[in-house]
Amino acid sequence: MITHAIQSLCPDAEWTLDGTELKGLKWLSKDIARPTDAEIMAEAERLTVVFQTAREIEALEKSITSRNIRAALGGDPWAIDKIAKVEADIEALGARN
Repeated sequence: MITHAIQSLCPDAEWTLDGTELKGLKWLSKDIARPTDAEIMAEAERLTVVFQTAREIEALEKSITSRNIRAALGGDPWAIDKIAKVEADIEALGARN
């Protein structure tokens, strides 16, 4: 998440990261100030919450979609197969975007 945090804070900066910890950060941009370790870690925590919330929303949307499909299909004995197909189609469309 550190790389995402740095990109979020300084999208035009040039830097390298050796490993996954801040001690491996080498700041290459002379004209862009390097964020402090505290700023980077705070942004990493913020982004973690944002990404987790996005995953939860996506799961909720899938659940609502499945529930609506089930309701629309009523007592169809093949409903489960149809739901799986529709969910696979939705996932495939999401992967293309």
